[in-house]
Amino acid sequence: MSRELTASREVAAATTVARVWSDRSWLAIAAGVYALLICGMFGNLLLRGDRLVSADWTSEIRILFYHLRFFSFRELASGNLPLWNPHIFSGIPLAANFQAALFYPPNGIFLLLPTARAINVSMALHTFLLGWFTFVWLRGRHLSPIASLVGGAVAMFSGPYFAFVYAGNLANLSTMVWAPLILRAIDGVLDGAQRPWALVGSAAVAMQVLAGHPQYVYYTALAAGLYFALSWPGARKRKSAVVALVAIYGGGAALAAIQLVPGLALTENSVRGGGHVPYHFASSLSFPPENLVTLVAPGFFGEMPKSSYWGKATLWEMNCTFGVSGLMLALYGVAYGRKDSRRFVLAGLALVMLVLALGSNTPLHGPLYELLPGFASFRASAKFAFPAVLCLIALMSIGLDALLRIPVRSPVFPALLVSFAVTCGIAGALVAHSARSGTDGRWAAMLRHVRDQAQEIDELFHRPVSDYESPQFIEQSGAAAGASLKRAAYLALCVALLLVASRWYRPLLYVLAALAVAEVMVVAWSWCVSFPVDDVWTPNLEQYVASQAREARFMDEVNPNEAMSIGGQNVIGHDPAVSRRYAEVFAFAARRPVDELTHYMEYHPQPAIPSAYRLARSHFLVVAGTQSGELMYYTLPMQNPLERLVLVADYVVLTARNDVLQAMSQADFEPTQTVILEREPFSAGEQRMSPGSQPIGMARVVDESTDHVTIEAHLQRPAILLITDSYDPGWKVRALPDSAQPRYELMPADWAFQAIPLQAGQHRFRLEYAPVSLKYGGAVTSLASVGWMALALSCWRRRSA
Repeated sequence: MSRELTASREVAAATTVARVWSDRSWLAIAAGVYALLICGMFGNLLLRGDRLVSADWTSEIRILFYHLRFFSFRELASGNLPLWNPHIFSGIPLAANFQAALFYPPNGIFLLLPTARAINVSMALHTFLLGWFTFVWLRGRHLSPIASLVGGAVAMFSGPYFAFVYAGNLANLSTMVWAPLILRAIDGVLDGAQRPWALVGSAAVAMQVLAGHPQYVYYTALAAGLYFALSWPGARKRKSAVVALVAIYGGGAALAAIQLVPGLALTENSVRGGGHVPYHFASSLSFPPENLVTLVAPGFFGEMPKSSYWGKATLWEMNCTFGVSGLMLALYGVAYGRKDSRRFVLAGLALVMLVLALGSNTPLHGPLYELLPGFASFRASAKFAFPAVLCLIALMSIGLDALLRIPVRSPVFPALLVSFAVTCGIAGALVAHSARSGTDGRWAAMLRHVRDQAQEIDELFHRPVSDYESPQFIEQSGAAAGASLKRAAYLALCVALLLVASRWYRPLLYVLAALAVAEVMVVAWSWCVSFPVDDVWTPNLEQYVASQAREARFMDEVNPNEAMSIGGQNVIGHDPAVSRRYAEVFAFAARRPVDELTHYMEYHPQPAIPSAYRLARSHFLVVAGTQSGELMYYTLPMQNPLERLVLVADYVVLTARNDVLQAMSQADFEPTQTVILEREPFSAGEQRMSPGSQPIGMARVVDESTDHVTIEAHLQRPAILLITDSYDPGWKVRALPDSAQPRYELMPADWAFQAIPLQAGQHRFRLEYAPVSLKYGGAVTSLASVGWMALALSCWRRRSA
């Protein structure tokens, strides 16, 4: 009996080793396949990365990420960890800014490569990682290697992910890829392997936080929580699974605390402070119900580039494309997948995520905005389309796995596909016919509905509104939409034929698998565009900035973040990390509602606060225009900007924001004569200021970097030193030797700027930006990293024993 038991154990051990080796082999095979697909898609950009940047010219690469990465990692390469960014919005936090992603390990390539090449490599790397992590997740669900391989490939080039390559949003692309690994970790803890998968999951959550897009972290956490809750009744160890889930997110938060703690502190002082953005802003970029047609017809609303798209908002936000073949296989997976594949959990989660993506188009969005913690911090609920499509891709792999095990035998499903194909074909023909009816047809009425509804909710347009009344555009758009539906019909017919024929010749199922991958790659190919790296800069602006005074700022609405890469200082910028106080001053100046803030700021020729641009030290304005049909850029001087340091002889105390802004809006308010403070600047026993015409003294900057400024001042009488930089509570003042005062205090001035009360005498002090949240976050991350490595080593030793 003992011999039989020993023999059975030996067989079981041999089987386990074979399975592990097989999985390792398939992991390597999947990596090789995905690498080849990446080379096919990005090959030209990887080879010519010093001259071309992967994205559209009007994308987030040119507007934000090229300049942010260039400045941040240039400072890191020089040995300086930049905590503060002096180049936009008169100064904003940098290291605490999630989008800067200074602590995200894969961003180390920006230290090794030129910025343009590093951007291309980063996009290719993260596309690869999404495919590979999806493969790992699907293999963990005991799907066949081929089905898992196809699922990963389709995920790589699916619309909700790969369209952001066109949009150039590096933070989105970097953050999304960790979602399937988190779901794999949840599967692992549900299956009983709590400790190792809790460690993997916490590392994946930490990487997602560090990658730079908090909204995808939040949405992934919601999806993961629902996924766990729906799957939990079938868990092997229910109580320990709950503990492991808490460890995944608690451990991930601790590992990423160096970014998470200062990032959350920054959010409280930014335009998204208090956890709420205005509802009209939060409800924008909701997924339009009609855009669900992109599940089968990705070109229904036009193609990239932007100029051909006529739907609401932007196509990269408003599509859920993963192929007609993929959708058909997903439906097959729901109907015929294995019972242990949790297919109904995935189907239910996909449905919930799609409903959430619809945002304000459903009655659910308002209550979630009011009641669900954190939900009101974000707009663009359309981003829920990514976890929805990820679940649908898993269902697609379940369907393909079921077919590879047992080919379709019933004619019912192929018959349904044929019916679907006929419906799409008829719909395409009707759309094309209606479009030829001109402005009186149903297609024209539908276009007007899209236009009017989008105007109501203040969505973005990328084509003239007049096009929606143009007979030529009506016919062209209808013909393109009809053709897209007809392509869906042809593809559905192909799937039906392959399913039927595979009953006699099973290798045709591999043709179906290849078709599913090829379909999404063809669409993705049209989104993989590039532009010359020289076009990220405004012509001649760098030279013009260099010719100005060292302290000169400018207002550039054309390319607001360019200041970071040319060494300039822009009064405005493009980043939600902007100080709420600063945004309120500029919103009031631009005559916009102060309680409905966003980070979008614009120049107003007659500002409600006449001194606003003077206080921000704006010397000139950058504008764009056309000359002989060509785009041209111009610089226009602005009147009487202040110096960086201004000694002011008088002050008033106003505590309420609206009172301060109203006082600043008065025609007789002169910021060089009077500064508005929020409390008394001098304590009992200190010499008080006395307005007069006699000289006050002088102040100058003697040394500075991104995170500190050393100032010397000599005053003949007490005064307020007004510093025309953006106020942030992270700035502190430290007295240097031989100063007239033992201590100094930095306080808000004119609501958004800085002030230091000074007594008469010789002063020397240093302003330092060193928020305590970054120190605490760094300490937590250090301790958590040591604990994580100790637990990982313990698991490895236990597994090796």
